[in-house]
Amino acid sequence: MNEYAYGMHNYSMKNEEEKNYEKIKVGERMKVAFHTLGCKVNSYESQAMLNMFEEAGYEEVDFKEVADVYVVNTCTVTNTGDSKSRQSNS
Repeated sequence: MNEYAYGMHNYSMKNEEEKNYEKIKVGERMKVAFHTLGCKVNSYESQAMLNMFEEAGYEEVDFKEVADVYVVNTCTVTNTGDSKSRQSNS
């Protein structure tokens, strides 16, 4: 394992993380995909998270595409939210 600095975090990297580091090293951007369910607050939170990923050098891709990170943002405040979450997994 090697140790690298990512932003403000230092940590030991394992096999998959080392591959991701190599992507960054050769200039290929990491990819993130979002799937947001629920209310406007969820949409706002997903956008805020996307902004942080983009600031870290990630590129957003469609959820159906291959990505390095997948984010599923949902809530369970209402039965409707629960139902939509279960339906999207089918």
